[in-house]
Parts: sequence; C-alpha cells; structure tokens
Amino acid sequence: MASEIAVSSDDGVMEIRFARPAKLNAMTAAMYGAAAEAIEDFNRSEALSALVFSGEGGHFCAGLVRPRAIGRDTIASILHTGGTTGLPKLVPQTHGNHIHAAWSFAQMFSIDETDVIINGMPMVHVGGTITFQLSVLAAAGHMILTAPAGFRDPAVVANYWAMVERFRVTMAGGVPTTIAAIADVPVDGHDISSLRMALTGGAILPSTVAARFEQRAGIPLLEQYGMTETLANIATTPFHGEKRRGSVGYRAPFGGIRIGSTSPDDGSGEGAAAEVIGPVSCRGPNVFPGYLSAEHRQGLFLGEGWMSTGDIGFMTRQGQLVLTGREKDLIIRSAHNIDPAVIEEAANSHPDISLSAAVGMPDAYAGEVPVIFVEPVPGRQIDLAELLGYITARVPEPPAKPRHVYVLAEIPKKRRASGVASPRTAARLPWSRQAAER
Repeated sequence: MASEIAVSSDDGVMEIRFARPAKLNAMTAAMYGAAAEAIEDFNRSEALSALVFSGEGGHFCAGLVRPRAIGRDTIASILHTGGTTGLPKLVPQTHGNHIHAAWSFAQMFSIDETDVIINGMPMVHVGGTITFQLSVLAAAGHMILTAPAGFRDPAVVANYWAMVERFRVTMAGGVPTTIAAIADVPVDGHDISSLRMALTGGAILPSTVAARFEQRAGIPLLEQYGMTETLANIATTPFHGEKRRGSVGYRAPFGGIRIGSTSPDDGSGEGAAAEVIGPVSCRGPNVFPGYLSAEHRQGLFLGEGWMSTGDIGFMTRQGQLVLTGREKDLIIRSAHNIDPAVIEEAANSHPDISLSAAVGMPDAYAGEVPVIFVEPVPGRQIDLAELLGYITARVPEPPAKPRHVYVLAEIPKKRRASGVASPRTAARLPWSRQAAER
C-alpha cells in the first residue's frame, strides 16, 4: 500500500495521492503508516494551511489542526446580544468565564450527578448554553433537550409535567414568560415529586407569576440575574439560604456588585447604597473582556474592572440585589431620577388595569414629567380621574407622581428570541410622546 501513495507539498498545501481506490480503513491505515512522517511534518509546519487527499476513490481536504495552549483568558465562544436598536453586539467569552459560571451555578443551586434539567432555552442564549447546560453537565448532571423550538413550542409547554414525570426531572425553569405559561398547565395527575427547585431570569419576574408557579409545582422558584456579557452570572438566589421575593439574589462568588459609585466592592449593600436605587455595575471573573467592536465598548467599563449593566436597582442590607428597571428608562425630572417601575407597580395593582408603561413627557420647566399609559382589563371601563388618584396615592415620592394617565387598547409587547418580553416598549416608541403632548 505504501508504494501506492505519493506525497507532495506546494504553495502551503500538502497533497497525499492514492494510486487506486481504497476503502476507508485502508486509506486510514495508509495515512498513519507510510505517510505518517509527512503528516507529522505538516502539523509542525507554519507554512502549510491544508492537507488534501486525492485519488481515483475521490478526494477531500482536511483543515490544519495544531495543538495550542488554552488559558483562562482564551476566547471560548462568541455570542451576539442586542439587535433591537441597531446592529447586534458580538460578545467574546473566555474559558475562564465559562468555568466560573458553571462552577458558580453548581455551587449556588447545589447541582450534582443526581440532577436532571429540561433545557428548552435557545442555544444562542447564555440561558441555554450556560445556566441550563454547562453548569449541569459540568456537575455530572443530566440534560433533556426539547424539540428545536424549545419552550416556544406550545406542545413542549403543554407536555412539560409529563416530561418531568418521565425523566424524573429535578430542576425546572425558564424565562418569566415560560414560567407563566407552565404555571397555567394543569399537572393532571403526573408525578412531579422528583422536582426540587426551579430557576428563572432574563427579565423582572412578576410576583403574581411566581406565586402561581410555586403553588402549581410545589417547589421554590429561584431568581438569578445576568446577561450575555457575564454568562448570565451576576447574582443568584441560592438553593440553601434566605430568599426574598422580588430579589435576584446575592452576588456571584468572587464577583462584585456596585450601586452608583458608593457601594463597597463586596456588594454587601451596607453603607450609603443600601436600599437606595441607582445604576448597577459589576466586576469579577464572570465579566467578559469587552465587545469585539471598539464602538460598542465605549462607556462600557467604568474603571477598576467595573462594567455598566444598564440596569437600575438597589441592595438590601442583607446583600441581596433588587432590580427595578433599565437605566435608559429613567425619567429625569428637575435632576431627580424617577424609576418608572414604581409608577407601574402602583398602576398594575388597580383591578381594572392589565398592563402599564410609565414614560417621561417633555416639559419646558422640569425637562421631563412622568405620565403613564395603561391597558385596561378586557371589558373594563376606566375612570381617568379615579385611576390617577389611585396611582398618585400609592407613589410615595412627590416628583414621581404621574401628571397624566392615557388609556390604550393594547400596549405593544416586544419579544426577543430568548422569549424575554418588554412591556415598557411604549417608553421607546415615538407615538407615546406624541400622545402625551396632545
């Protein structure tokens, strides 16, 4: 067989030619026999870029594979994020980021080889690749992959409890919209006693949804907080430990959380920042090295390793993080920062209101004043004066009390591939300000 092989090298390409057709096993033997030395030279050569096998039996090309050192800072993956306003941002993630995230989640959720999780999250999302996959597999657990559409497939949601029973699932979960959908599915006699916990993140979890799910499943629903840039790993509610409804938990191990610029590095929530709302930043081994585009990196890092998240929230005195909204959604009235979530929470508690969105209306004196758009429960009539009085009575800070209420038949809900819904889309739509100016 060796006499039937010819080896040549030219212009960066090494070619191994076979004189007659050969079965795959014979060709493989030849490759690692007579041509072994040539292939070894190929792997050592910096000038060669491809290895071509050709002959009467066909031909194919093998790319150059050279061993390389992989360290903590070596790029392991590149995901995209954003894209709802402009081009998506490309997010490189390091091997160190992956290892830290997998280890952190395994520690905080007490994951081990007995755990089984249903993963219906998109595989282009850190929830699907890290939280629901790598953290479980790295702890020797088991993962059940759903149909290609994942949790967006109504059949997957409808059969969720049946899958739990069949595969003896121990960990449930999904983004809040998925949790809400699963909570509406009757258990119908399925044995779901194997479940020990559920996890959620990706958006603020309504307390009513959490309560409905926990009542249906009979297990705790643990919130976590992160983003693609931190591999979903900024704060986590631990399986063992104190839980506070509405909190996304404690800082990631070896990570830091800062509110404004006054929080201590350890994110304990003590001092001036405790219970005070402000911009959230984070740092630690969970934080990526920066976007591929220099343009997107502008303003991202704040110095000393701190990265702006774009979110706003506060730390409790026990060191738990509570998110209240997005920094870009802040209403600034005469230099007073107003969190629209405070106004929306008051509006949403009204029995006739299904959804609300607070925005800033341009004002010649104050810069902006808060107004609120509401979507009524189907069939309900809204008394604007009564509703405005109801809301203002429940908004504690005088600058945050809305000046006007506007009724819309429906407030648009923006959805992303991850399944995260954004009911405050109205705050970024031109018609919201135009309506408020009328």
